[in-house]
Amino acid sequence: MKKFYFLIILIAFSIQLNAQTFTDSFQHDTSIREYTVHVPAAYNAASSVPLLISLHGLGDNMANFSGAGFHALSESENFIVVTPQALNFSFLGFAIGTSWNSGVGAEVSVLSEAIYPNEYIDDVGFISALIDSLSSQYNIDPDRIYATGFSMGGFMSNRLAVELNDRIAAIASVSGTLGDNVSRNNNPCPIPVMHIHGTADATIDYHADYSTGGGLYVIVGDSVSGLMNFWNGVNQTDATPLHNPNYASVGGMLVEEFIWENGVDNSVVRHLKINGGDHVWFSGLYPSEIWDFLSVHENKAICLPNAVKDRNTSEYFTVYPNPSNNKIQVIAESEIQELLLHNALGEKVMESTQSELDISKLSKGVYYLFIQTTESRLTTKITKK
Repeated sequence: MKKFYFLIILIAFSIQLNAQTFTDSFQHDTSIREYTVHVPAAYNAASSVPLLISLHGLGDNMANFSGAGFHALSESENFIVVTPQALNFSFLGFAIGTSWNSGVGAEVSVLSEAIYPNEYIDDVGFISALIDSLSSQYNIDPDRIYATGFSMGGFMSNRLAVELNDRIAAIASVSGTLGDNVSRNNNPCPIPVMHIHGTADATIDYHADYSTGGGLYVIVGDSVSGLMNFWNGVNQTDATPLHNPNYASVGGMLVEEFIWENGVDNSVVRHLKINGGDHVWFSGLYPSEIWDFLSVHENKAICLPNAVKDRNTSEYFTVYPNPSNNKIQVIAESEIQELLLHNALGEKVMESTQSELDISKLSKGVYYLFIQTTESRLTTKITKK
């Protein structure tokens, strides 16, 4: 009997050893960007797995937020978790801490305008490049890439839903809404959105568009109702939500659930209202609720994200990701008949009748893509990283 128990312990220990958690980095623009990756023990390169991008809050770091609860959950659900780190931000010589360029800012009483931390850092581009990097190392399902985050990480998740919705299948934000420096005119694709927020949040006010900060500043971003209105408008969901007033409890507080259904391509908006909840991450509830919501959604690519108009044909199309070191996807208004890829010398290096090209084996450099659709012939440049 003792040998049997020892064998069970040994097997459990070996499974833990097969799981990998490590820190890595690469240069994006002029900065070295760091991130922590957790690969579950069940990962097998023969099968694609989802990717969860987990974003920390203001002043936090990847090491701390890696303990949010998703690593343990990934072992049973078999998905990869990446926790990137934001860059440090200083204002008037004072260190503020790590900050995402999330679009949320602060109006300081002694200034005449709002300040937006790391406003000129391309964090959306960094996250996109991070997806590329991980996709080149692991078998990531490109239709099941999700983002979640707490506080400023929640704001950043919503920015990704607006500006990187060609790659993000769904998001879940906690205690962070949509910053006012994110354009509402980007015509984002419908995307499933979940938001969790406490009604007594003293940092990011549940009810108001502006949250006070000791009388010295206000946080510039949407209220919860403003966020729900925005995404319900984008997704074109039902006007009246399904309401469960006794959905759950956490920390002795009642959790209400609101779900707006029947959006474009079955997109939904879900809100968990923590009555009396402050600016706190509840690791006993949030990770499982977030993953249960995100994991059932896939990227439908139902509109043309980041589309451009061909100057000769006036047809809209998009090629993403660009630059890329792996696969590129092409979406056009009319049906794609043929893709032709030429190098800088004009030599044809690849062709396909599908909407996707695998350029992983090509040399780095600039290539010219010719897209033949049923309506026109489009051209654009792509870069192989």
